[in-house]
Amino acid sequence: MSTVDDTRPRRPRTPGWLLPDEQEHALHSCPFCGEEAPAGSAFCPRDGSALSATLVPAGGRSLTVLFTDIEDSVRLNERLGDAFWAQLVDEHNRLIRTAIDRYAGFEVKSTGDGFLVAFAEALDAVLCAISVQRDVSMRASRRSDWPVRVRIGMHTGDVMLRWGGDILGRTVNVAERILGKSLGEEIWLSARVHEEVAALVPEDRWVDRGMRRLRGLPGREHLYQLEWTDDTRFTPFTLP
Repeated sequence: MSTVDDTRPRRPRTPGWLLPDEQEHALHSCPFCGEEAPAGSAFCPRDGSALSATLVPAGGRSLTVLFTDIEDSVRLNERLGDAFWAQLVDEHNRLIRTAIDRYAGFEVKSTGDGFLVAFAEALDAVLCAISVQRDVSMRASRRSDWPVRVRIGMHTGDVMLRWGGDILGRTVNVAERILGKSLGEEIWLSARVHEEVAALVPEDRWVDRGMRRLRGLPGREHLYQLEWTDDTRFTPFTLP
């Protein structure tokens, strides 16, 4: 398990599975005007627009995008004051980043009171989510002054990679909106993620949340909630 020095700015290193292949790096063009850019350039040579490339992970698989968020963070900040709140956020960040590292996630960015993370495997994303909830719950059981509750939402699909490591696209938007449906200590996910891991999870751990509207998106998405447990002896599923 790696430890993270949270006192220094964290600039994520883009892993190999998140990058387009070398040919795509060598020849890419502006998605707006079509101007071909020099290899390794992050901006259009004509108008300065940021370049992007479609993410194609190794093996042609989609990525699983996971969002975390501290429930009622603004209210907690107001109640606790800036100094103590900053200490809690730093401690929270260390817990989350430990779980991300443990399950081979890529920290795309911090959202202030949460994280946007990408995974090559949906199973790793689910394991990370369970680890986060267990670790946060365990911290709360040991400290009477630990009010942090974390919400988690995730979705699987194709995304766009912005040169420098950021990601965007409908998959990211859906994952963020799924997060918005969850409450503290909950893990919500899309039918796409459920399909990837359902066979490995006991049926009684799933709560079918049905077809839900997601703010700003057309249609409805079939959502599920994964019931985790704070009993560290419990194994949610057996890996093959």
